[in-house]
Amino acid sequence: MKKTIIALMALAGVATAAEINLLDTKYFTLCDNNQDVLDGDGISTSQLFGYGDINVWHCTYQSTSLDNQSTVTEGNGLSLQLGNVASLGGGNYAAVRFEAETPITLSFNVKFGSAWGGDDSAFTADYQCSLYGFDSNGTATLIDSWNKQFVRTTVKNYAGETVTLNFSTETEYASYGVIFSSTKAVGAAGGMNMIFNNIVATTAPVPEPATATLSLLALAGLAARRRRK
Repeated sequence: MKKTIIALMALAGVATAAEINLLDTKYFTLCDNNQDVLDGDGISTSQLFGYGDINVWHCTYQSTSLDNQSTVTEGNGLSLQLGNVASLGGGNYAAVRFEAETPITLSFNVKFGSAWGGDDSAFTADYQCSLYGFDSNGTATLIDSWNKQFVRTTVKNYAGETVTLNFSTETEYASYGVIFSSTKAVGAAGGMNMIFNNIVATTAPVPEPATATLSLLALAGLAARRRRK
């Protein structure tokens, strides 16, 4: 019985997930170096919602010395660079707000880009990704987050990883926001660049009405047959 139900669900398309690539330029506008904006506060949830647009990436830097060090480009993904000039205060941010129906997970790959500085450098930086849900009024709720601290002297040995964040299954939101950031922790010399790509939101598809109806009728028939036995 259980195997039959699973087979019917697969036929109905319930088991096949859909994907939204947040770096797909057919649907999302990416921000290159010329679109970076100086903002001493980075990108908060209220600022992200206040931009008023959907599917548009925004890059900011908190210090004038960090200009052009946060970029989202086609083919290269999201690059967040941070150098010793961050001692002046601040970091780099990149964020986007998007809409999705029945989202399940948000996943991305993070890998080492480059590092520089003397061998005695103790430069350390924090990288973070936060996933938010917005209601229609712009009130944001933190759904899930990832953060990792990288040390310049060892980051070259970082093999990279795929990170998965989980959407809330209990609450539906009007839109969703993703904020990536890189901020300096300690150290006076050196720097590093980490790259994020394959940023994908996986959603649960809704089967076509006709297919879903056939599936439900088949399940009802199986249940009736089981009751007769």
